[in-house]
Order: sequence, then C-alpha cells, then structure tokens
Amino acid sequence: MQMVSVIIVNYNSGEHLKECLSSVLGQSYTNFEVIVIDNCSTDGSVKYAQRNFPEVKVVKNSDNLGYGGGNNIGFKNACGDYIAVLNPDTVVDEDWLKELVTAIQRRPDVKMATSKVLLYHDPKRINACGNDMHFTGLVFSRGLGERENRYAKEEYVVAPSGCSFLVPIELVEEIGFFDTELSNHWLFEDTDLAIRLQLRGYKCLFTPHSKVYHKFALKMSSLRYFMLERGRYMLLLKNLSRKTLAIILPSLALTEILTWGFAILKGQEYVMAKIVVYKWIIKSWRKMIKKRRGVQKLIRISDKKILKLMTCRINLSEEWLKKRLFKTATETFFNVLYRILYKITLLLV
Repeated sequence: MQMVSVIIVNYNSGEHLKECLSSVLGQSYTNFEVIVIDNCSTDGSVKYAQRNFPEVKVVKNSDNLGYGGGNNIGFKNACGDYIAVLNPDTVVDEDWLKELVTAIQRRPDVKMATSKVLLYHDPKRINACGNDMHFTGLVFSRGLGERENRYAKEEYVVAPSGCSFLVPIELVEEIGFFDTELSNHWLFEDTDLAIRLQLRGYKCLFTPHSKVYHKFALKMSSLRYFMLERGRYMLLLKNLSRKTLAIILPSLALTEILTWGFAILKGQEYVMAKIVVYKWIIKSWRKMIKKRRGVQKLIRISDKKILKLMTCRINLSEEWLKKRLFKTATETFFNVLYRILYKITLLLV
C-alpha cells in the first residue's frame, strides 16, 4: 500500500477544520499523512488543529500564499508516493482516498484522479464532477446543480475539481506543481496543472466512487471577475501554441463580446476589472511567453487532442444572468456560433 500525503491549505477555516480533519482521519485507506498548511490565519485554527489533532502535521506560512502557493509548500513537506489536495471546507466519505488511489493504479495512462464533489448543504446535488474547459478558456464546474445520480461512470475529463484530486509525486517532479510565478491567486492553478499533464500525454480521470461534500457558495465580485478573466488568458497563452491561438482568434473575439456584455450588465467595477486585465496582460507578456516556451518543451501530444477534451458549449450560472429566459436565449445563441467555430478550429489545428 503506497503512502499518500493529504494536503489541506487553511486560511481562517477554523469552523470547518474539525469536521474535515475528522472525516479524513477516518479513512478506510490507512497509509497516509495529513499536512495542514496555514496561510497566516488569525482565527486560532492552527492552535485548534495542533491541540485536537496531534497526528496532523501543521506548517505555518508567514504570509498568505493562496491556494497554489500553500499547496506547493505542502508538496515540499510531503513524504508520500501520492499527493492528495483537499479543501478545508469539506467532509469526505470513508472510501474517498482509497477510490482515488485505485482510479490511478488501475489505469496506467491516468496520472490524475478527481472526486465527485457534492454540495454539503444539499447532497443530492452536484458541486463538480471535474471541470469543463471551454476552448476559449472559460472554466465551468462540470455538473454544477445537477442531480447526484448523474455522472455515475468513470470518465476522462480535461481538469479536476481543485477541491479534491490526487496525483503521483513522480508526476509533480516531472512537470512541476502549481505555477505561482505569475500570481499566487489566479483561480485556475488546478486546470493549468491538468493541461500540462495532458500535453505530456497523461490523462485526468473523474471517479464517482470517491465522494466529497463541499460547503460551496458561488460568490461573484469585481475582484473575482478580474481573477477569472486573467486566469482565462493565462491558461490559453501559457499552454497553447501560437498557431492554435491564431486559429481560435474569432472564437476569442466572440467570448470577448460575452464577457464584456457581462461586465457592462454588472456595472462600472466590473468594466474596470476587465480593463485592468488587459493592462496586466501587457505588463506580464514577456513572462507569459517565457512560461509558454517552458510548457512547449513538455509537449508529447498535439493541441488538437487537448482541444478535443474541451467543450464548445457554455453553461452560464445565475451569477452571469439571473433571468432564466434571457440566460437560455444567450446560451443558445452563443452555443450555435461556438459549435461552428469549434468544428472549423479542429479542422485547421
């Protein structure tokens, strides 16, 4: 039985840690360690964890390094053959870890496994069954809000839910873990890692047998919108070739219409956030190109194979459009155009 290092990044998560750590320590899979990485919390959660869970290793950061930076510190302190990343505001089934390990060990082409994440306060509904990535960089929680009995089979997905996934330590050593050089807070570190993994020729598997209950709340703000849009550009510019980026320019222009429309509907703060994203891209352009050169050296498969894993459909949440009829009409209109452009893209790439 190979050892797993479970990494939980904590930032003022005291109200959630007790339930999370108790469920993790009650796993049917027995060969694992738990590492709590604290991002400079002020709520006493570190002392609580140390006092009540002495078997858990606690590492204190002097600054808030975010999701990516915190997990990277966890990786450096891990002793396992596998790394399991888990959010602190979760509760896991007793077979959560066993099923993730089994999913990877059963298939030699799989180097990342992700759980079925259900809503803690409504466990009959899905939070995420992995993530979908639109071919213009938009990322959606796969299955969000759908009934729990959907997605009942193991499937390859383009990206995991960052809430819960497993990777072998050897993979991290081969392609690196979360990229935080451009930003410690860019929301798509998990998707970026999965894209690099798949460009290397490996696969990400969703397994419904590993279940997590997540205290999820979708909250949009102008800051989050800025981070989402910046992350979208980072994903594309870092991981796709110049040829592919040129081919999808018409599709990117269509997504610009969509995202600008959302910003205008939400008001001045969102419009300014969109403008700041452009400024950030210009400022970080050289670093981004340097990053892409590094990623291109990893490549074993074509962009076309990666694009085929992506979706050409958008599924807007209520944060985008609250009026159901308008939301449905918008999705239908854009999805027809995206479908045409996606087919053309696959022919040209």
